[in-house]
Amino acid sequence: MEGALDRLVTSGTLSLDNTRLAGFDLGSKMAFLEALAGVNANPNTEIQTLGASFRASPAGTQVENLRLVVPSIGNLEGAGSVSPSNALAFQMRAAVRGVRVPFLIQGTESDRAFRPDVEGMAKQELKTITGKDGVKGLLKGMFGK
Repeated sequence: MEGALDRLVTSGTLSLDNTRLAGFDLGSKMAFLEALAGVNANPNTEIQTLGASFRASPAGTQVENLRLVVPSIGNLEGAGSVSPSNALAFQMRAAVRGVRVPFLIQGTESDRAFRPDVEGMAKQELKTITGKDGVKGLLKGMFGK
């Protein structure tokens, strides 16, 4: 912790292993994953591993290196922020049964929404199609120099 009490900045890491969120079904919140990768609903969320680095200040909270392993879903990782008004802005990726799905967590802490990141999916697919050189490599391959 650093700073005056009215401008306190707290930073550190968080680690949590082998726990259960009773009454919180993460799978149902991520219905798009249910459809894409066959994630089943469950009344509780079993967490194998949760880890993150964070920095909380009056300007909001930044979360980096967020990693969540939920056996019923898969591996989730990403980063994001929580504004002073509790607005969420997270860019995440899920690895579920061999399928990698980028998604966003938006809304507020009390009314959060998990949505597929369509732009992220398009970029991921384009990178797969075009290879390491991206669009430039694709165009060069199609038209030569």
